[in-house]
Amino acid sequence: MACKRLFAVLAAFAASAALLCPAGAADLPGALPPVRGDVDRSGKVDAADARQALRFSVGLDTELLPLCLSADYDGDGRVTATDARLILRCSVGLEEGADRYSFPGACSCTDADLDAAIASVLHRQYRSQAPDGLIHAESFALLAEETDQTNEKTVYLLVCHMTFCVSGSPEEVTCSIVPAAITFSLDENETYSLKAYRAPAPGRTCANDIRAIFPAAAADRALHPELYAETLKKDCLDQANRYLEGLAKT
Repeated sequence: MACKRLFAVLAAFAASAALLCPAGAADLPGALPPVRGDVDRSGKVDAADARQALRFSVGLDTELLPLCLSADYDGDGRVTATDARLILRCSVGLEEGADRYSFPGACSCTDADLDAAIASVLHRQYRSQAPDGLIHAESFALLAEETDQTNEKTVYLLVCHMTFCVSGSPEEVTCSIVPAAITFSLDENETYSLKAYRAPAPGRTCANDIRAIFPAAAADRALHPELYAETLKKDCLDQANRYLEGLAKT
């Protein structure tokens, strides 16, 4: 009954309501893509996501504007009642792609979207639950990857997380570049699910931890983040600029 009432509300707004959505960064190397349909970043697509998409479509909750990238289910650059309807259908398994974008735990996606799976894990690792008024961006360099006999894949990364404040243009507030190893299991449907996230402890044991976690060649590269810093930071800054350009068009 609740779904029927929500569909009725969606139909009432479908003719006229729309919110222009900022351009995403999913096509940038190492950029964080939105998880389609999971508007509230809960790790699953459900009726709450459809309700939030509907609120966006009529101009409500604009302080949560970054989340509208996930609400633009059909990818047309706007959030409308059509997106809310599609998200609701996805939540009950009626829309193609529901398995790909809804998952328990940290992330789950098809083999072709390993970068998206990595980025989803980083999103959960680094993003604050409470809005802090800053633009957050992550990028990563893939140093090595391994697949074992149990069909588990481990990726070894250098991860850059940056925050920016806005004063005309993005200004760096914080920047960290840290090694991380992420292990995924791959099921019979070729879907990745997070199994483990490992990072070295900061301080005097960091180098030893890196060598204990990473393969030898990847560890050598991870111990020299300065070789990757310029590219990783540029990726993050590009994301921030793209985000602001998208806001300017709304």
